[in-house]
Amino acid sequence: MRILKQLTRKKNAFFRGIKFNLINYRYRNKPARKAFDPAAVRRVLLLRLDDKVGDMVVTTGCARILAERGYQVSVLTGPICSEILAGSEFIQQVYLYRPRMSLNTLRAAGFDAVIDFDGFC
Repeated sequence: MRILKQLTRKKNAFFRGIKFNLINYRYRNKPARKAFDPAAVRRVLLLRLDDKVGDMVVTTGCARILAERGYQVSVLTGPICSEILAGSEFIQQVYLYRPRMSLNTLRAAGFDAVIDFDGFC
């Protein structure tokens, strides 16, 4: 019985060592994140999810300045503000925010930067 207990402890220690080495290897060999380069930003997504018209007026001023400086500006907002922005010449795309929406469309658009205006103003 004593030999069986010793073998079990050795087996457990062996597998603990393997697990530790695997976890250690995984965290030490993470791919390095790319450094953020502001000069490389071309496509910008502005977030205004609260759907308040007055707050969107402030956001459109920022969107206009960004567009005038050569950035491609898109906005993710609620249904009321999306109707307001529909005819805007300086906003490239308006995305309608819905609860539990899939982010695949936004990821596929390939934005370089996201500016979150919720809680900003």
